[in-house]
Amino acid sequence: MSPRESLPGKCQFLLAVALCTAEAFAQTQVAVSERDYFEELPVVLSVSRLAQPLDEAPGAVTVIDREMIRLSGVRDLMDLFRLVPGFQVAKPPSGAGIVTYHGLGESYPRGMQVLLDGRSMYSPFFYGGVNWNLIPVALDDIERIEVVRGSNSASYGANAFLGIANIVTRHASEGHGVTAEVREGNQGVHDRFLRLGGGSATNVRVSALSQQDDGIVTQPDHIGKRLFDARADIRLGLRDELQLQAGTLDVGLQVGTVGKAGDPSRLQQLRHQFVSLGWRRALDEFGELAVRYYRAEESGADAFTWLAGGMTFPIDYGFRSQRDDLEVQHTFRPWPDARLVWGGELRSDIVSGKQFYGTTEPVRLGLGRIFGNLEWRLHPAWVANVGGTIERDSNTGTSAAPRLALNWHVAPGQTLRAGISGAFRSPSLFESRGYGPVVATNGLLLGYYYFQRDKLVPERLISREIGWLGEFRPINLTADLRVFAEQVNGHMATVQTTLTAPYCPTLDPLCAAASSTAPSSYNMQDVSIRGLEYQVRWQPAARTRVILNQAFVRMSQQLRLPDNPLAVVTQIGQSTSEIINMQIQAAASAPTRNLSLMLMQTLPGGLELSATYSSVGALKWTQNDRISGYKRLDWRLAYPFRVGPTRGELAFAVQGDGAKRTEYRSFNVMSTRGYATLRLDY
Repeated sequence: MSPRESLPGKCQFLLAVALCTAEAFAQTQVAVSERDYFEELPVVLSVSRLAQPLDEAPGAVTVIDREMIRLSGVRDLMDLFRLVPGFQVAKPPSGAGIVTYHGLGESYPRGMQVLLDGRSMYSPFFYGGVNWNLIPVALDDIERIEVVRGSNSASYGANAFLGIANIVTRHASEGHGVTAEVREGNQGVHDRFLRLGGGSATNVRVSALSQQDDGIVTQPDHIGKRLFDARADIRLGLRDELQLQAGTLDVGLQVGTVGKAGDPSRLQQLRHQFVSLGWRRALDEFGELAVRYYRAEESGADAFTWLAGGMTFPIDYGFRSQRDDLEVQHTFRPWPDARLVWGGELRSDIVSGKQFYGTTEPVRLGLGRIFGNLEWRLHPAWVANVGGTIERDSNTGTSAAPRLALNWHVAPGQTLRAGISGAFRSPSLFESRGYGPVVATNGLLLGYYYFQRDKLVPERLISREIGWLGEFRPINLTADLRVFAEQVNGHMATVQTTLTAPYCPTLDPLCAAASSTAPSSYNMQDVSIRGLEYQVRWQPAARTRVILNQAFVRMSQQLRLPDNPLAVVTQIGQSTSEIINMQIQAAASAPTRNLSLMLMQTLPGGLELSATYSSVGALKWTQNDRISGYKRLDWRLAYPFRVGPTRGELAFAVQGDGAKRTEYRSFNVMSTRGYATLRLDY
């Protein structure tokens, strides 16, 4: 069955409309110039590492700009991804937030890369995923977020498996003066923000943020953050620029469960620190050399007392990680109709945590990567992109990710894109080498929360897509359509595995009966993801903007181990019902459809009104729980004002207006949250 035949009837209709529109424009045979293709389209950097207008990039991109961030009224970075078609977002209790694209979600999704000014936020410690609580940026300092919808391992390697979010902060020259912000609301919302900036040849920006709330009200889940961030952009003559950044983020998070002996309610302390140095030199009109080095450190303090067998055992889940990363990138024109970017990256990760690796010795991962992309203008109406990445890490060896894409400018403002790419996701340090004995500080073994037995290999993905980007300037409307078929081979699933001596917990009297279990990971699933998604941006009037996103996704999976579930049980000690639950969860990890609609309206008197409506279908974040889907309405009303040289804004925002809902698990009930914000710019 073809991807188109497998789509719902409404999707086939939308696809037919898009293709017929493109064909009609093709038949007009209008002569166009290269200039026509570059006007009024955002220029993105994150798909191929080349600066390209959207209609010449080899992938689908959603751009969340500074104005959208402000008008959305969100407090948490991850909530912005509700505005991107095909994304699923949830906030589990005592968790780090979940953001994933086209499913394969779980408590700690590992399939998406997040970059912050070129620094990878993919944690060397955090189970291999992104800890959204530890991304050190204030929303007000973000210039834009480029979200690549689809695999981008061809440009950024293993962790860009399903997609990539590139967060670009504002240049220090754009933050001159003083900005102060105060926010108060229900459910413990209590935020403060201060930014100072100035300079000429050397521009400096310093930001400080304090933020806290009570999390999910049905469970003790308080979180508090303190961020300090500094950036300096220094011009070194006409051709060179130096960028310095440094910061620290401290997070206090209430974790655990009240009354649970092995996981009591307690306060976990987390910290992220970084320093980054970047240098760029303009070689000529089209060429550039860029070098960047950064060091990032994460640490956590999490100690408590475990009650077991009538005795108390002190437990310490403390950890520390360090990442050093050096990247060099060169851009030039090999011939007049082509541009080439290529470079390399070296990385070293060092992680320490006895409760996670069973040793006090550091666990290390070394990585080397080379990448390149050639943009070749075959004809004024045809642009080809050919590129890829070769990566080697000390854990799993060498992997490669190629990509080929062709963009056809059918007519002014109308572009068709076809592409095929390969991707890989290497197992994280924890997945491949994790050995999570629950050991008291007196050395007594109480159990395991993770126990890796078999050697893992990288997951592989083949992605095929057809896209259409249309601009209708007379009515101020743009439309972006993507039809995709993605095949994931060797998806790593975590299942309970039988433990036998000598690995049984000390206090387990049934060890001889092989009844003790612990989670382990296996390359045991092949997953097919097919569907259609679109994004429409429309400005029907000078003071009105509308953004509509919708995605239709169908997933299916099969076991890579013997198809007979009983054979799987024999091999890994897993019950038939649990194997079936795992299969169901993978196929239902993305809703068959979701929708978001954002309206931004300027009212008389300068008032600004924005509202975002979301509708998410049923899905399973975990094997043992299913949410039936939910609808959510967020809105914001703001009054901008000016007093002499001071600009200000008073805003009131509501999230989840008037309705309780479950976004992660059926028993995690979320209710309406409202807050007022006062902002002053001097």
